[in-house]
Amino acid sequence: MSKEKGIKVSDIEVNNYINTIKKTITENEKSKEDFNVYLTSLGVSEDEFWNSKKTIKAYRNALMIGKYKGLYRVTIKEKYPNKSHSQIEKLVKKKINEQIAIKRKKIKIKKYQ
Repeated sequence: MSKEKGIKVSDIEVNNYINTIKKTITENEKSKEDFNVYLTSLGVSEDEFWNSKKTIKAYRNALMIGKYKGLYRVTIKEKYPNKSHSQIEKLVKKKINEQIAIKRKKIKIKKYQ
C-alpha cells in the first residue's frame, strides 16, 4: 500500500536509521547486553546481523510503515485539529485497518486441482 501512495525509502535513510539504532544500543549498557544475548540466540555476529539482507529489509519496511502512517496522521490532524495525540493515533490505526480490509477483499485465491 505504501508503494501505491508513492512512498519510498532510500538506502541512505535505511543506513541512517540503522546507525541511529546502533548508536542507541551502544550508548546504553543494558541495551548492549540484551542485544548481545539476542545475537547469541541467532548465532550471528554483530556485523553479520547489521549487514544481513533480512535486517536491512526489516528496517526499510519499518520506515515505510512509519511514512505511510505519517500521511494519514497529517490528514487526520488537519481534519481534527482539536484531537489529542492518542485520539489521532486511534484514527490512523482505524484508517489503515480499513485500507487493509479493502485490499483483503480484492485478493483472489485460485485452487488448482
